[in-house]
Amino acid sequence: MLSFLRVHQGIRYWRQIKRLSAESGGCTARRLLVDVSVLRRVDSRTGIQRVVRAILLELSRISLAGRVVQPVFATRKDAYHYCDLAFLGQDLSISVPRTEGLVVPRGGDVFLGLDLAIHLLPIHEWQIRHWKREGVVLFAVVYDLLPLRDRRWFTAKVRRRFRSWLKLLARRMDGTICISRAVAIEVQEAFAALGYKKGRPHISAIMLGGDILATLPSAGLPAGAEAIIELVRSRATILMVGTIEPRKAHDKALAAFEYLWAQRGETAPLLLIIGKAGWKTQALQQRLRTHPQAGTGFLWLDDVSDEFLDRLYGAAAGVLMTSYAEGCGLPVLEALANGRPVLVRDLPVFREIEAPSISFFQDDAPDALAASIIDFTHSSRQVGVEKSTVQAMTWANTALLLMNVIEAELANA
Repeated sequence: MLSFLRVHQGIRYWRQIKRLSAESGGCTARRLLVDVSVLRRVDSRTGIQRVVRAILLELSRISLAGRVVQPVFATRKDAYHYCDLAFLGQDLSISVPRTEGLVVPRGGDVFLGLDLAIHLLPIHEWQIRHWKREGVVLFAVVYDLLPLRDRRWFTAKVRRRFRSWLKLLARRMDGTICISRAVAIEVQEAFAALGYKKGRPHISAIMLGGDILATLPSAGLPAGAEAIIELVRSRATILMVGTIEPRKAHDKALAAFEYLWAQRGETAPLLLIIGKAGWKTQALQQRLRTHPQAGTGFLWLDDVSDEFLDRLYGAAAGVLMTSYAEGCGLPVLEALANGRPVLVRDLPVFREIEAPSISFFQDDAPDALAASIIDFTHSSRQVGVEKSTVQAMTWANTALLLMNVIEAELANA
């Protein structure tokens, strides 16, 4: 099926590009072609969408040494076209050079695969190859390799698409920009396993931001929001943020809190889970909905605006992440940006953040994790997040780091 789509798209693309290239004229502005294919179609308000929004906005606002930002998108039927920022739903007073039509490549352009378009890039490899021949330099952001880590975490369809996308990156990209050093190491190993020599594509890493209010946040507070915020302030509350899916290990956190409820009763910390209902966790979701402690020992909010989430970060005693693996752990960065300490599983990706206000656990047995949570709750009352850490966790800084990587690669090409 994918081969048929590639051939079909290639035929359509060459028919269109031949005509448009003749009409393109003599415009020579250098462009940063930013892929927003998934975000333009639907914004599910999860981690990657927040990252794409934030970086796109910051790139559009900062000076890029004479380069202009041009959002682009593709669909399964149509190759990459220009678009404006109207899909974001707000008047941002930010102009882009062209808002419609098939992308006509020019030497000096840079393509940035900012969105996670694993189901689209392989279909449009004809277009990517043409761009490269015309002198476009190609980069892709790699958020993680999680679909390849454990087959229990994702569906077979997602894993197949992910492998196809990763192979395309190895074949066609000039550079991959990873969201942590841990992901960069995994990408290097994956490319080597595919038979590609070290150094091609070039692999680099940047740090993401954590300031939610710079991500074009959703607004609005539901009925009862102020009462929940006051409850979180008045009672030691541990916040978990993330979709309810197998990798996040919410079941381990729930087991630890069940141990605390049995041992400490109402003096146990409150658990507040923020996250949409995800995949492969139907039994766990049913447990959460029907649990005797629901509404007293813990709360699960599955539809929270960014405004509400930001206030909950500020009110909580700290943030807990029990994930088995992460690309960077955006809730950790958001917690730090809000001045909140975090307790996380001892993973390399969290160690590289190097913030003293991060605590680690290794044993997730109910009694052991419960003890770590109590120790963390007590210490969080005395430990503050360093001002320098908060100041570094900005999306403006992330956009600058990303452009530094791109410009360095262009200079060495």
